[in-house]
Amino acid sequence: MLKNNLYFSLLFLLATSPILAQDQDLGTESVTVVKNYAPVILIGAKPLIAPILKEVSWDQKRTLTYPIQEFPVASNFIPQLAAPDVLPAEKAPKSYNTLVHLGLGSRSTAALWADSQIKQSRYAHIGLQLIHNSMVQDLPELDWDSNFFNTQLQGSYYFSKRKKHYQAGASLKHMAYSWYGMPIMQGGIAQLSIAVPVYDLQQNYFSSEIFGSFRQDKGALESLSITGGDFRDTTQSNAQKIIVHGNGRFMLGDKPLFWNASYDFRGGQFSIPPLPSFDQSNGLGYQIHKVALNPVIELADADAFFKLGSKIIYSNGLKIYPDIYGQYALVADFVSAFARLSGDFNLNDYASFVQENPFVSPSLEVLPSDQRYAFELGVKGGGAAFSYSLSWMENSTNNQALFVQNPKNYLNAYEKQFNYGNSFEVVYDAIDTQRLGVGIEAAPLQGLSLSGHYHRFDYTTTPAQEAWHLPKESARIQLEYNFLTRFTLNGSWNYTGVRTARSSQMVQFIVPGPLPSEVFELPGFHRLDAQLFYQANERLSVFVKGSNLTGSTYALWSGFVAPPRIVMAGAQYRFDL
Repeated sequence: MLKNNLYFSLLFLLATSPILAQDQDLGTESVTVVKNYAPVILIGAKPLIAPILKEVSWDQKRTLTYPIQEFPVASNFIPQLAAPDVLPAEKAPKSYNTLVHLGLGSRSTAALWADSQIKQSRYAHIGLQLIHNSMVQDLPELDWDSNFFNTQLQGSYYFSKRKKHYQAGASLKHMAYSWYGMPIMQGGIAQLSIAVPVYDLQQNYFSSEIFGSFRQDKGALESLSITGGDFRDTTQSNAQKIIVHGNGRFMLGDKPLFWNASYDFRGGQFSIPPLPSFDQSNGLGYQIHKVALNPVIELADADAFFKLGSKIIYSNGLKIYPDIYGQYALVADFVSAFARLSGDFNLNDYASFVQENPFVSPSLEVLPSDQRYAFELGVKGGGAAFSYSLSWMENSTNNQALFVQNPKNYLNAYEKQFNYGNSFEVVYDAIDTQRLGVGIEAAPLQGLSLSGHYHRFDYTTTPAQEAWHLPKESARIQLEYNFLTRFTLNGSWNYTGVRTARSSQMVQFIVPGPLPSEVFELPGFHRLDAQLFYQANERLSVFVKGSNLTGSTYALWSGFVAPPRIVMAGAQYRFDL
């Protein structure tokens, strides 16, 4: 009985202890409350905890949008297309670092061109180039040497890394031509009968150049180049040049301002005085400096393009020329009208005259040419397979260089015989030229491209009598046709119109006066050239080439007959060095 009462008392105390604890003072000790929680296992990104609805304040009625997931049924099911067949990939042709082109032809002609680009590292490579053209056999019906040689060797070093590109190199060139234009009768003036045991008609030209350049894709200075050259001949006449050129752009707001700047020096000394001069003591020399700045801003929209600029030049005085071009689409992609207004101050030198006419005498007068203005107006446009242009231009130039036959000078003796009317001097004149021209390019068939132009010229000279050796009209048609996969045909037809020339003779005057001279016309001529290539494989191709196929007899310069028909055959071969 006592044991049961004890059990009952303990049960009563346990049941009433929470009520008694509420009446007790808890004191100042801290109380830790442990909140029940549900464990969350995080997988991947941290989950976003959505707010409980009773904690959100709804200040206005909300519209709930429920996306409806479509299931493919007969009304909206679109079958998936099958994967297209994979086209067979064409193997890219292997590239080689060296190409050699060699041709041999009639009249002992030869043409050699070799180019090699040898990789040195990931960023650098070396370029070597050799060009040679020659004709050993003399022209028919001529008693004088009329062969020629033209050889050039060039080496370059290239370095490119990221957006910067550097180049440095040098070149050597040798040209040999003969003053073979020694007529028995020219322009009605007879050659004097003088016994000359040996005619030394060969002239050799030697030139050397060093050059370097820097280029980057963007920046205030985008490119900078410098070239220095020396030019000499076997009569001890010489010429030098230094050209420095740079260009870049600046931003004017959201428009770029393009600029070109250059320094140009031309100098030289001739060992022989001009043949028309009675003073035969000293040859003429020249030194010309030119500093130029060409700022240009371009404006463009969908139908129009404008280039607004000027050329500011200092050369023995300040000169400013316009540099303006505008184009507006009259019919989109088919007809555009354009206009151009420009001018320039061009430097001449002995080397540039020889390059244009290798039969000049080593006794020239060299002056700069002042192109006062050149204004051109025309239309151009095209379609998917053709383009055309039609334009009219007027050009006004002071001191324009013209080639005219040197007078026959039997009053003085020279080491080389270029004084029998068989060489050219340079004279200068103020000439206004008007030109009307039309040009077209077309691709009527796959693999076939055609191009051609026709120009007609009208000259006004002051004070010269004529624009010597300038044609009254010219035309050209060019064709390129790729057929049967491995064949390529190139052809061209050129026409040069009538030109005016002059011959004269030195005489001993008692009273000074003009030299007796005769003005005559050189007839117009046409020339047809063609070349057929056959690509045998990725390394080898063979060709046959014909020059002056119609056998036209014509003179590029008065007294100098051009070579007759020449046929050449050869091959190109690619390989790795």
